[in-house]
Amino acid sequence: MNIHFLGTGEAADPSRRNTSVLIEMGDRHHLLDCGFSSAQAYLNRTTAACLETIWVSHFHGDHFFGVPQLILHFYIQKRKLPLTLLAGSSELKDKVNAAVELAYPELSSKLDFPLHFHRVRQDSEMACNGLFWQCAPVNHAQEAYGLRLTSDSHAMYYSGDGKPTPKCRALMRGCDLVIHESFSEVPEDPSHFSLEECLELAKNSTIEQLALVHLNRQTRQSVESKRDFLNEPGSTRIVIPKDGDELQL
Repeated sequence: MNIHFLGTGEAADPSRRNTSVLIEMGDRHHLLDCGFSSAQAYLNRTTAACLETIWVSHFHGDHFFGVPQLILHFYIQKRKLPLTLLAGSSELKDKVNAAVELAYPELSSKLDFPLHFHRVRQDSEMACNGLFWQCAPVNHAQEAYGLRLTSDSHAMYYSGDGKPTPKCRALMRGCDLVIHESFSEVPEDPSHFSLEECLELAKNSTIEQLALVHLNRQTRQSVESKRDFLNEPGSTRIVIPKDGDELQL
């Protein structure tokens, strides 16, 4: 399982792409969130025909406004294979169809490939496209979900945006990798996690690796001035990925 960080930035960061993660398992690709700048990053990365699944953590623009661009690209390339879209929200189909219609009117009626929409329900595990998907709600400004992905040999968690609930923390247990947003340096925003809280999470968890993304500029500057904490002994390895970085599980 190769983890490629297409983007690691927050919504309005001019120096980073929106946070988006590509999971590569051989020639099977799964995309976690696809914001304003994420689609271009994916199309620059690889053959788009490999993409099987898009997970949408929530419907803020920096997490799903790139989906219409991907669908347009697939249409131009005459894609025939189905594309699966997953979310914890029951609004997934309506939201994606509305975004595509607004961006490219009547495109949906011209597609030569099917869009399959599935809701990943809380407290259950869904098998889809070679992986097992579980989600739990996070505390954010709108309905949003954290995701646990499990393959035959590895497990990872992706936060999207928001503070983790107890159910989210349960999904993180035993993961090889947790990718978590760390917007602010200290807890100051009720809808975002912080660097301080992420470090506490690492200290009191059984997570092997914790990758911090979606940092605002002030938080990133603070991290750069205090990088010693990344090398502190402990059970969790902490990384601050840049756009384009990769991890192998």
